[in-house]
Amino acid sequence: MNIMKKTSLVVLLMFMSAIAINATEVAYRLLVWMDSGAKSAYALSTKPKVTYDGTCLVVSTTAATVEYPAEDVWKFTLDKIEISGIEETLKEVPTMRIVGDVVMFSGCRPVSVVRMFNVSGQPLATEQADADGSLQINISHFPHGIYILSTESITYKIIK
Repeated sequence: MNIMKKTSLVVLLMFMSAIAINATEVAYRLLVWMDSGAKSAYALSTKPKVTYDGTCLVVSTTAATVEYPAEDVWKFTLDKIEISGIEETLKEVPTMRIVGDVVMFSGCRPVSVVRMFNVSGQPLATEQADADGSLQINISHFPHGIYILSTESITYKIIK
């Protein structure tokens, strides 16, 4: 009987190992959908908090705070992503923060480019990340308004 228990245990362990190998990991993210069809994603691991101040939808995370004009937001949803292999993992998203009139990025790919546009799509600035993946854009000389900052992997809207 002891041999039968050991055999059963070995078979059970092999079965569980096969299940673990084929298991997929799940990640969740908040998606903000714009009327234009554009969307922004925020990993739930960054603890996104959505608020409304009367004119803007504000998404605050541990990495950045982004404001969207309320009339341009179509909806926001929760999205589930199944991660089953290396090629399906979530890409690292550069983090952005604004201090005074300086927009600071970190976590960019070294030497990657961040572009700044006005709401009409006209390019206003192009900056390149340093070897550490950081860069800064001084926006003090731009008038108050809405601006779009585009990295390789995500687009941010800011209001100055």
